[in-house]
Amino acid sequence: MSTIMEMLQGMTGPSHVQQATPVEEALQAPEVPPVVEVPPSETTNVNEMTPTSHHLIPTNWESILNEKVEEAIARRKSRGRPISIKEEPFTEEVMNVPLPQKFKEPIGEFDGTTDPIDHIRTFQDRVRLHGWLDAIACRAFPMKLRKDAKEWFDMLPPRSISSFADFVSKFAICFSSSAQKKKTAMGLMQVIQDKGETLREYMSRFNRATLGIKNLQMPSVVTALLSGLRNHSFRASLSKKPPESMTELLKRGEEYIDQEEVLKSTRADRESYESGSKKRWREEPTMNKPNTRLMTEYKYRPRVEVVNAIS
Repeated sequence: MSTIMEMLQGMTGPSHVQQATPVEEALQAPEVPPVVEVPPSETTNVNEMTPTSHHLIPTNWESILNEKVEEAIARRKSRGRPISIKEEPFTEEVMNVPLPQKFKEPIGEFDGTTDPIDHIRTFQDRVRLHGWLDAIACRAFPMKLRKDAKEWFDMLPPRSISSFADFVSKFAICFSSSAQKKKTAMGLMQVIQDKGETLREYMSRFNRATLGIKNLQMPSVVTALLSGLRNHSFRASLSKKPPESMTELLKRGEEYIDQEEVLKSTRADRESYESGSKKRWREEPTMNKPNTRLMTEYKYRPRVEVVNAIS
């Protein structure tokens, strides 16, 4: 045996490098995590199985999974988005109240671009309709928040909301820039009747402008209406006897609206009749024109020519 080994060494020559032993090859090879052969589950779908008869799962799969989760969290933090897994902003007293058996989600979404006061009022109507407790109202309110409003809610400190009044107060302050400006009596002075706008359209627009103005006095309403009104008869009536309430104002306005619409209808009928008369007048001369064909056939001839023709 030794002779054969010496012959092989002689054939390779002095430059031959001695081959490493299996142990040395294992030490020099790159580190590969050991694997554990796990038999496939009995409920595994045949179509999902690999060609091999066993699934190979690394033994350090838990550490690999944790690294992936940490990388995903780091990426989300780098984009400036808060992590959804967080402690609730409501206190334990609010969270411990059970939901009613027939709980229904609130209606109307809010994304931070509309009036927050209107959204709160709409939600409070829903709370009164179903008789929700204060704690239920707190937990139901965020269900319809979207986009910026949802981001604001997710950033609230844990256990910082203890009542619905406190919740909506913070909500209204945060989105106060989206709230509509309060209407005032001075704003009615800018409601002017446009040229060609009917009295009905103008009174409807003026009435909508008065809605939502707190402590509105009738003298201010009459002054603004006289400033923007084009109907001279209605203006004279308001100046002579100012109304004492909005109901009286609108009722008197209906009388002049009816008059305007009757006059407009009468004027349209008259114009239609006159245009038809003019059309008929233009057509009559053409109907009474003499027949030129008959005139050429029965021309006037002197009596002398007729006598000569007979003789």
